[in-house]
Amino acid sequence: MAPARTFHQLRHSQAERRRDLRRFKAWRRDHLSSLFAGGGTAADELAVRQDSPILRGTETILLVEDEDGVRHVMETMLKRHGYQVVSSASSSDALGQAERLGGAIDLLITDVIMPGMRGRKMAECMLKHCPRMKVLYVSGYGESMDAEAAFLQKPFTTEELALKLREVLRERE
Repeated sequence: MAPARTFHQLRHSQAERRRDLRRFKAWRRDHLSSLFAGGGTAADELAVRQDSPILRGTETILLVEDEDGVRHVMETMLKRHGYQVVSSASSSDALGQAERLGGAIDLLITDVIMPGMRGRKMAECMLKHCPRMKVLYVSGYGESMDAEAAFLQKPFTTEELALKLREVLRERE
């Protein structure tokens, strides 16, 4: 049988747990913040050329990403560049949002691999109702996309995302 722990030992282990929890939260915050960055902090990346008129836009973007942290970071990136963002965590929710918005979606940004309906299939369904909508696929996996599909490999910086958006949206004009 294990010896009883003293008050000092219990108090010390609680302090260690609190310290470990703070370290974990800091690591998680930094990890999510730098998920798309090349090593800088999220604040550094979000500030990169966000005022450049070349990288700014006013279009409406439907963002579909099943991971909450990734979706939040991408939404923040897009809003900081002036875009109107409607975000969704699933294909079925995104299809409902697209139906409600009608033809008001300028660009769909979707993860390629998602639970349920894949990003490609979802985009095909949406394009039937919004034929002028552009699509940008993003993925952290080495997906094989056809040469005509706009694709951005994760991780990416805010600047890379902004440049790719302008490139894809310019094709529409």
